[in-house]
This record gives sequence, C-alpha cells and structure tokens, in this order.
Amino acid sequence: MLEKLVEIIEEQLNVEGVEITEKTDFQNDLEADSLDLFELSMAIEEAFEVEIPSEELSQFTTVGSVIEYLKANGMELPGLVAGSDVKIAPIVSSKRALQVILRYWKKHYDRKPDLVVIEGPKAGGHLGFSGEELEKYETENYDSVIEEILTLTKPEGIPVVVAGGVYTRQDMEHCLALGADGVQLATRFVTTYECDAHPAYKQAYIDAKPEDIVIVKSPVGMPGRAIRNDFLEQVEQGNRFMKGCRKCITTCDPKTVPYCITQALINAVEGRVEEGLLFCGSNAYLATKLEHVQEIMEEFS
Repeated sequence: MLEKLVEIIEEQLNVEGVEITEKTDFQNDLEADSLDLFELSMAIEEAFEVEIPSEELSQFTTVGSVIEYLKANGMELPGLVAGSDVKIAPIVSSKRALQVILRYWKKHYDRKPDLVVIEGPKAGGHLGFSGEELEKYETENYDSVIEEILTLTKPEGIPVVVAGGVYTRQDMEHCLALGADGVQLATRFVTTYECDAHPAYKQAYIDAKPEDIVIVKSPVGMPGRAIRNDFLEQVEQGNRFMKGCRKCITTCDPKTVPYCITQALINAVEGRVEEGLLFCGSNAYLATKLEHVQEIMEEFS
C-alpha cells in the first residue's frame, strides 16, 4: 500500500525525488497546505475506491496516518489474512461503504466478506458516522439503511449481523424481521456478573439515565458515545489530562489532544470511573441490576 500511496503523493504534491516514508509529515516535510490535502484526498478516493469525509482530513498528518485510515476502513483486510483460513468481516454503516469494499476486494483480491456487520448509530464507543448523521438518526429510522445494505449482501449469499442499539429480544426480532441473519450485543453484557470490568464501571451503567449518555469527540478524531461524568465535564471546560503517549494511533496528536484515550479507557474499566472514559451503547440506561450471561442467553433463545 505504501508504494502505491507514495506514487499518488509524488504526483499530486509534485515532490518526486523526495524520500517518503510512513513517518513523512505532510505539512512539515512536504509543505502541503489544506488545499493540497483536499486534492490529495480526492486522488486517494479514486485510487483506493474509498470515501473520505472532509471533516476527517484533519486526521491526515503523516503518510502513516493515511495508511492507518485505509486499513481501519477494511480495504486491505484480505491481504492481512492471505493464505490462512481466517474469516473476515468488515463493519459498515452505509450501503456506499459496503459497495466500495466489495468492489475493491473483488478487484484486488478476488474475495468477498465471510460476514458483514452493520453497525448502526446507536452503538457504543467510536462511531462510523459524522456528527450531522448522528443528529439525523436521532429522529429518522435506520431500518431503511439496513435494508439497502441487504440488497447487496443477499444476492452474494453473505450473512449479515446488525449491531448498535440491540439490547432486548424484541430488538433482535426486529433486526431478523428486516432480513438480518443475526445480531451483535455488547452493552447488555457489561452489567453481568461474568463481565471482568470493575464493579464501579458496571455501576455507572446501572446508575446512568438517558440524558447521561452523550456523544463526545474522541482524541482520535471520531465521535463516540459515552456516559457523562466528572472527567468529561472537565475536558469540556478545557482541562488536559495528557501524560505521556503510547503511540497507539497516528491520528492522535499528543501535543494537542486533551487526554490519552487508551489511558482513559483503562482508568474506566479498572474502576477509576471519574477519571476515565465510559464508552457505552445508547441503551446503557436500561440496565437496572446485575444479571448472569445465562439469563440473557435464555431471553434471546
């Protein structure tokens, strides 16, 4: 991927003869301005058959950040498992996203997904939607998007699992009625005795009210859903909690971000809930008590 990307960069930024590596910084090393990056993103979209929302251009600080972005969107997934029997399942949130993946995988790897996960706007953690899209789906139904995606998967015989906002058996039955083959749950299992998260983390879910569950902007540049707590309120007030850097993702700039997301998530799961980021799904407030995994499985069976 790097070789192909370097060719595009050299052509678009007219920097032939300059050594370009994953660490090359667009602004400092190649003197690229915002317009240069915009034009570069269009060339990348065409070459890799992806869609790069304009609000995500700020993530592209280095060549490595572009590669990480493309990998995160599942474009090179087949190459990573080539020669093995590992099953691969891209996570998508729109018909267009799946169309791009299907075309790219067919052209470059002659392979299709073994499974497709449709992650809707009610999911927890990082979300594959812009802020505007999340506001849109506060009032509009996401079912039509699921049905659109199914028009691509059904003819190909690709199983589909729906994730995001699935909390009860009724939720599952609704997804299956739309044509899905299964559902994915996460939030529901946090408040189980078997979950290894700290009791304080689980209690935060149980104590949460609908208004406590909010959309936040993550240090990695994506929107996410979490439970409002003292930590988030201090971040909103401009306080910074950045101490060191784990270098876990290139789109995070330790010089400017308010906190390390890895540390914030660790703080939460280890019980320091007022110092951490409490990612959750939109239905986390439905938890009123701890339950056993067996109880949930019996409800869904």
